Amino acid sequence: MTYIVEMLNRLDQNVYNIPFKRLIIFFFIVLSTFIARFVLSNIIDKKIAILKIAKSETISTITSTIKDPLGYLILVQGFYIAIISLQLPEKIGPFEIFSIIHTIYVLSISFIVLYFTFRIIDIVALYVNKKAKDVKSSIDEQIASLIIKSLRILVVTIGLLSILNNFGYNITSLIAGLGLGGLAMALAAQTTISNLFGSLTIFSDKPFRIGDMVQIGDTNGTVEEVGFRTTHIRRSDQALVIVPNSKFVNTEIINYSAMTKRKIEFYLRVTQDTSRYKIKDTVSGIKKIIENDKRFDHSSHIVRFTDFAESSLNIYIYCLVETIDITEFQALKEEFNFEIMALLDELEVKIASPSQIIHLRKSNDDVL
Repeated sequence: MTYIVEMLNRLDQNVYNIPFKRLIIFFFIVLSTFIARFVLSNIIDKKIAILKIAKSETISTITSTIKDPLGYLILVQGFYIAIISLQLPEKIGPFEIFSIIHTIYVLSISFIVLYFTFRIIDIVALYVNKKAKDVKSSIDEQIASLIIKSLRILVVTIGLLSILNNFGYNITSLIAGLGLGGLAMALAAQTTISNLFGSLTIFSDKPFRIGDMVQIGDTNGTVEEVGFRTTHIRRSDQALVIVPNSKFVNTEIINYSAMTKRKIEFYLRVTQDTSRYKIKDTVSGIKKIIENDKRFDHSSHIVRFTDFAESSLNIYIYCLVETIDITEFQALKEEFNFEIMALLDELEVKIASPSQIIHLRKSNDDVL
């Protein structure tokens, strides 16, 4: 009995002006908070494992998204209740204790809400990216990325304005000030705005996709990234060219990857002493080479004797091949050239080289 009375007396003792029993309550609440967070985390982990086995990916992702913010919320709420249970004095020196604690609490809750919202946006991003991949368009993925970035900027802006509003700031005047400042910045940043309009042109018109081989002005290469202000293009020499998006508004864009076929077009120049019979056989032979190869488009090809040039007889060759891959195209073109060379050797037809014939004439005054 004496021991119990002694323990009760100790509970009434103060530690740094705080009753010992309040400290016990404080540590009990803190311990309960960690236990609650641990139990909840285990329950959610088990639920996620069950959902993964059941292949419920969407619900599993949502459950995983809730886990961390909810855990942080329990910790913040538990510590806030524990600190309130200490019944600290309202003011210590110049510091208002309750006001400081409440400010920290509000800030913590606000950042947890922002974090939770960002996790929700991640779920939206997964859904939007999945839809973008369904239409098999890399530019649609860029639009998805633009949507997600815009959502995050919007959430951060609203979150910061809400926090400022909770602390007593007049956000109406702040927004008005931002509007005037935005107008001034817009006037000073016309190039940036034109780049943004260029990016909107890319996203709306879709002149190319990521991975496409394009030519924009003097720049030729593969599109690697489309951003708000610039587009990254990797040239064949592996140099990275950063093109301002404003350039796409008024510049012609050639998209080589959008081709359905590739073209072979050139003049075969043979010597002027080639007989008309050999010219006919050459034209017929080249036509047969094209028509006997399934890799050529047989609905559109031209092989004609077209010109009497100064130093050659010209045969015009035009045909399309059923591939857009540059490696396959070059291999086919090489094979086609070898077959033409073999045909010319068989017909004993020679390729003309640029030449000039000079005629010399003696004048009547020349002395022999």
